[in-house]
Amino acid sequence: MIALALTFNRKAKVWVGDQPGAIYVTDRSVKHILEAKPSFTNTFHRGAVELYVPTGPRSIYGLLGAEFKHDKSNKVSIRVNISSDRGPRFIGSLAEASDDVRIGLPEEYVEGVLRGVLMAQQQVEHLLSGDVVFNCGAYGVKWSSQLIFSHLSSILLKILMMNNDEFSEEKLALLFQLTF
Repeated sequence: MIALALTFNRKAKVWVGDQPGAIYVTDRSVKHILEAKPSFTNTFHRGAVELYVPTGPRSIYGLLGAEFKHDKSNKVSIRVNISSDRGPRFIGSLAEASDDVRIGLPEEYVEGVLRGVLMAQQQVEHLLSGDVVFNCGAYGVKWSSQLIFSHLSSILLKILMMNNDEFSEEKLALLFQLTF
């Protein structure tokens, strides 16, 4: 896990090749298919991004994780798993002191996740083909929003598409420049 201190007192944690203990139980999912460049490797990537943005008397919070398995098709299949009920508390979150943070991804944030995927598609040269499954997440009962989950999914998808030799704190911090 890489902890990042960002501008404007924002804080982030990034997991590359790993995920925090926020994988949630799902009983349904939403699927979306996009055009992609064929991937010539059969590798598997896993990652997560947590973001805390103080905005005065309140804050904005979210955590999102996914797994990506490359394949040789011309498509990337995006699956967003939806949690059914309020999950258990997520201990150790960046927003623990200011919000009741729960493990899961309620349906109200799925549209934000998909919007972020489309943002990433427009911002990167090309998406690599394979299957992306959003299966890890946490939200603040009071202060999460579709907007933060769109930023999280966009950042996370870009991370999952990076080569392993591209990771550095500086490169990761650049991905957060356009958030809030």
